[in-house]
Amino acid sequence: TSEDRSQVEQLAYRATGIPRPQLYDYLLHKQRIFVLSDSQGEIVGLMGCHRFGRGFSLGPCYINDSSGLIVLLQAVLSQLTGEFVRLDIDQRQLDEAVLTQWGLQRVDIPQIMVRAGQVPAFTPTAIEVTVMTPALG
Repeated sequence: TSEDRSQVEQLAYRATGIPRPQLYDYLLHKQRIFVLSDSQGEIVGLMGCHRFGRGFSLGPCYINDSSGLIVLLQAVLSQLTGEFVRLDIDQRQLDEAVLTQWGLQRVDIPQIMVRAGQVPAFTPTAIEVTVMTPALG
């Protein structure tokens, strides 16, 4: 909800070093964000979900550490049973066998787009698991 916005933006920033308030305006008001919370109610993972073509695209996904990734993805995918799902995932973050087990097939490796060809120096304190697809709306 909008009450969680600061935690959502903070987690995303810790993973990417890029403030993206317009993206979270879009996801919070027009689409969905699934969150994984710890026992104190702090958001430790999030997965955006938006309509895409004939189904849904998942992303962006940020998480404090990889231990909760499977739980978050299982929870999100359980809400999309029978739907076409696009997941642009960093191949280092999730074993392909897990994707196959969930009925997902790797068809390509996403390319990260960077304006002006340079990534600013940044030391992440969270993990960017999936990228945000450039196809919104």
